[in-house]
Amino acid sequence: MNSGQIAENIWKSIDRLKSKLCLDDKQISSFLSLDPHSFQKLQNQRKDIPATALISLCSAFNIDEKTLCLNQVNYEKVKRDFYGIGPAKLSQKYSSAAFSKMFAIGQLYEFSKRLGKEDFFLRKLELDESLLKTDLNVNCELVSDGLKILSPYSTSLDIHHSPLAPILKQAKSFKELYEIWVAHGHIFENNWIYQIHSSTDERVRIHSYARPELIETFKSPRFSSLGITKIRVEVASYLPFHIGLPQAQYRIIKSVHYGDPYCVFEFTNTAIS
Repeated sequence: MNSGQIAENIWKSIDRLKSKLCLDDKQISSFLSLDPHSFQKLQNQRKDIPATALISLCSAFNIDEKTLCLNQVNYEKVKRDFYGIGPAKLSQKYSSAAFSKMFAIGQLYEFSKRLGKEDFFLRKLELDESLLKTDLNVNCELVSDGLKILSPYSTSLDIHHSPLAPILKQAKSFKELYEIWVAHGHIFENNWIYQIHSSTDERVRIHSYARPELIETFKSPRFSSLGITKIRVEVASYLPFHIGLPQAQYRIIKSVHYGDPYCVFEFTNTAIS
């Protein structure tokens, strides 16, 4: 990383500190031990900040200098420490019937960062960044809400950055691709049991059963939205991107949200159909 990139990362970190802590230029300049005029001049030109000023800033917020230079500051922790807020907690609405992995939300958060929407993403979900690195289980509503927030920016959700990408790219065919996905879906969530009902290189049909503990939960108003099913299936329709194929055409044949006992999804290979 060259000096120009480091300087830009530092300014991005300062911009986010100002935003997160609601600090104006005069306040942030005091934490840098700079007079407001000098700070304003540096900020306008996005120039290198003196090392002594950076040390002062890091000391004031208990930030490691390396994370500041890489723009990897845990801003939520800084905010809690700055305002004396207690440990982060998961909202109760996302902790009931929790069989998904926080890991899945972490992946969506990383995508939100690439969009520059990370603060918006965390705020909408009432999430603290520190929770994303925990082994907490969350419910499908949190995953669904996360997908809904990001889908207007990119429906495919930058699927090539998924942890499953290296495995999925090994598939030799459309058929094998979905077989691998079904076999490894538990990495992200355990709300559903997926089974391949039939598969060819032209068309794959998948059955999806809710965990026994969740059957009644999915009947409640909070979870009974067909939108949850549609988002799950739409994301899966982009899997062919991993092997150089276009988005699959999908069809929801049955859904627990229609009142059916299980879900049935069908994906058609649009490259040959």
